[in-house]
Amino acid sequence: MTYYSKRFHTIINLRFDCFHGINFPSTIEFCYGNRPIELYAKHTNLDVTDQCSAVDPEHFHHTFKQVADEVGLTDHPTIKELRRPSTADETSCIYVFDENQPRWMDEHANSLVHRVLTEDADPAYPIRLFSKAAYASINAALSPTVSNVHDDAAAFLQYAKDHPIAGEYTVYLFEIGAPTWAQREKRRKKLKGDATELERLGTLKLENGVRGEASLLMGKRGYRLYLFFEEHPEDAIRFPDTDLFKAMKWQLG
Repeated sequence: MTYYSKRFHTIINLRFDCFHGINFPSTIEFCYGNRPIELYAKHTNLDVTDQCSAVDPEHFHHTFKQVADEVGLTDHPTIKELRRPSTADETSCIYVFDENQPRWMDEHANSLVHRVLTEDADPAYPIRLFSKAAYASINAALSPTVSNVHDDAAAFLQYAKDHPIAGEYTVYLFEIGAPTWAQREKRRKKLKGDATELERLGTLKLENGVRGEASLLMGKRGYRLYLFFEEHPEDAIRFPDTDLFKAMKWQLG
């Protein structure tokens, strides 16, 4: 997401890398500088150079450290903060998630999007939301049709989409969608050694009402389907009564 920050009076790029796999930890990155400003101008056709002031890197890091604390980015041992050396074009602050904790990435991303959209973004400037992926299975954290966002943020996106105001803001949503089995198979065959890819499929609802969060782990030797019942633990007890349970071999844990 690229937006004009009321707090810093400049363009901020908030980037989510949702790589859930052994070699790809998830990250959230704040960055500002000439590069985000240039990209914003390129995609919105707006010259905002005169509206953007210089930002002190230490103040930038300190302020977003406070935001990170408030939205829960720094209260879990699998999340750590990394600093990249500042350059003339860009200064950034990165939060890295353990690759085996995709749920943490999603939860904190939702809180962060809500915070940015409701408190930091200046509605007088276009807000550019975008999502792209190197792999078709990667979840787009900012696309409501692919991954859930905070209710307030989702309402904002829907309102902005249904009631465009010329000159006020513009919302771009590029949906990724689910890959086909042929696409999965093509990626799976390219995996080397013990490399794996984890794809979040979403909420699975079965014939007796059981609901679970489904994920698909892809490896060189095949696929493994995971079902998590963290939000509905009572459904774990009812799961053995479903046709899906009877049709597959499951390891309970």
